[in-house]
Amino acid sequence: MRVNFVEKAFCGVRPAVSALIVFSVLNIGRTSHIKYHWYFIVPITFMLISFYKIDPTIIIISVAIISILYTRIRGDQNENN
Repeated sequence: MRVNFVEKAFCGVRPAVSALIVFSVLNIGRTSHIKYHWYFIVPITFMLISFYKIDPTIIIISVAIISILYTRIRGDQNENN
């Protein structure tokens, strides 16, 4: 049993959710103090998920580990100066 108006409603939900995500990312990006080299993470992540079909969970965990290591190394360098 297919309900036509439900299918059309779901077709409209996808662009709305995408717009909300983009708006949220832009809002957070404006208020945060992120260095420009971190903006390379987004296109690299997009390419890994879209073209190489890598599971997003693996990417999230990998970026978290890299960020923790980077912060610890950077923190050690700042303490020495």
